[in-house]
Amino acid sequence: MKLEQHIYTSGKTEFTTIAATSGINRDERIRLENHSLYILPGTLLYKDDQPKPTKYIFYPLDEYRLVIGRAIYIGKDSLGRPGNYLFHNFIIYKEDFMWLNLNPARLIKLLEGKELFRDKIPEEPLNVIELPVDEMRRTQNDSLSISRIPSLQRDLILNLVYFCFNHKSLQRPLLLTGTDKEYLDFLEWLYNLLPYNLREKISFDTYSYGTNLGFPIMGIPDEVEFQQNISYSLKLDLKTWQYTTNFELKEPSKLISFIAEMAAEGRAKDINSMYSLEYCLQKGDYTKFKVGYKTVSPEIKDFLYTSHRETILNYITTKKDVELLEMITAKITVEDVNILSSDYGVIERLVDTDNRRIIEVFVDWLCTKGDKRQFHPLLFKSCNLWRVFLERIRCHPQNITLLIEPVSILPAHYSREFEDILLEETINLLPYIRADKRLSKHFSGVLDNLPHPGFADSELLRTFVRYELSKDPLLLKRIIESDVFILSERYQTIVLDSLLNGIIRSGRIDEIKMPLNILFEKAWQRKDYFLKLIASVERFEVSGKSKKVLKETILGFMKKLPQNETTMEIRNRLEKLLESKPSFFDRILAKGFRR
Repeated sequence: MKLEQHIYTSGKTEFTTIAATSGINRDERIRLENHSLYILPGTLLYKDDQPKPTKYIFYPLDEYRLVIGRAIYIGKDSLGRPGNYLFHNFIIYKEDFMWLNLNPARLIKLLEGKELFRDKIPEEPLNVIELPVDEMRRTQNDSLSISRIPSLQRDLILNLVYFCFNHKSLQRPLLLTGTDKEYLDFLEWLYNLLPYNLREKISFDTYSYGTNLGFPIMGIPDEVEFQQNISYSLKLDLKTWQYTTNFELKEPSKLISFIAEMAAEGRAKDINSMYSLEYCLQKGDYTKFKVGYKTVSPEIKDFLYTSHRETILNYITTKKDVELLEMITAKITVEDVNILSSDYGVIERLVDTDNRRIIEVFVDWLCTKGDKRQFHPLLFKSCNLWRVFLERIRCHPQNITLLIEPVSILPAHYSREFEDILLEETINLLPYIRADKRLSKHFSGVLDNLPHPGFADSELLRTFVRYELSKDPLLLKRIIESDVFILSERYQTIVLDSLLNGIIRSGRIDEIKMPLNILFEKAWQRKDYFLKLIASVERFEVSGKSKKVLKETILGFMKKLPQNETTMEIRNRLEKLLESKPSFFDRILAKGFRR
């Protein structure tokens, strides 16, 4: 880190630049001189035994460089006149200053610690000073002064941060009273709370008696001799931490509130880390960003991602940075997937996970407006993806047509697991699929062309869904002749209800008797299966000739039942089915008599 130097003090006739390094031109020298002012109250000019304040100053010299300066009182000049002072300025490039996180108070402490500020007029020419980078790195992580700042009230911190963010519109300064050490400790802490782009704009003058340079932060000793009528926005006593404000604190932004909350918890260093990572993003140094991002707190990660979401996501898609993608995956939203979708490979990597939340976010994005056909094959990367997609359609049946494209490509990605999941969810969606003739026809066509599943239960379930969509009597006959008991209990009930309904509603009486008898004959082979069939009959509303045929079938089976305890439950339930329910008129009459 290179530092240009400039020294200003009393000459033979006036204050002037007496030494400067070669990197400072005439215009810059004039600007430095205009800011190198130090004035004492007249009552102190002749009190040599009384300590005099030290002045520290910080401001931008131009677009690329900043000034750190110190002034000390050195008594009388060569002609014996009191009021002489030595002003030593260092000029640093912003890029070099980043090693100290653009914290001017920290640099002042470093320069004081290395005794680089001059206490007397130099006899030799000034040279550019170069500080080792390793030393800057060690200093960058020093937080001793932060620990010396007490736990301040949140309201005070909020007012301080609000002032810094709005100093231009507030116009009047932050006025501090305290000692040299208190100034530096406080300013080091305060600058940690400010974004980098604001740090270089917030100038300060820790001793501004008689020299109002218009800086946002000014300091003045609290002794009587130094009292002046200075108009301020906020005044803070660094000994007592008492403060007064002359502005209305409007609703602070989320960033200001966030900083105030973190600082009130004593986490100024965490805030500084956040700004350091923001700077990495601005400079495109993602290698350093990723290293730092892993170490910061969850709150900082959330704030960084929320504030720089598009920048991070665009970098991931441009550079295909899988490592960074994995680091921010837990925060990704539907809107984020929309940005990432500019690169198919990134989306493919994103959904290569068992993380339920990420899968749901991707599926939700698939269901938003726009042509997503390119990404439908990704649904078949895992059973979880396919299942979540179908569950989402089931929960939002108004989006039923979104099934058309994914179902179309199922044959190209076929597996028994994918078909089983599809059929499982399709059964729940049958009323909605049947309501859309185009979808129903399309769905049936896809099922017709799927490979043989190789398992009887899958084949039976597929046949059942095809029947429900087409009401094809041949498919109904095939199901009746199948062993429905191989299905899970849930599907047994669904299929039996459908079979009973299909048989009874099929038409002529002679078309009902045979399939109904076949159904009962097959069910009778297993007691638990037969009980499920009875339960389906109990739920079924039937009348007219169909009811007569059903009763005849039940009577026929009752005659076959042996008289023993094993068949007692079946016989009792069948007898109840044969009982004639009272007509509507009979129920009305019975109700009237009870009254």
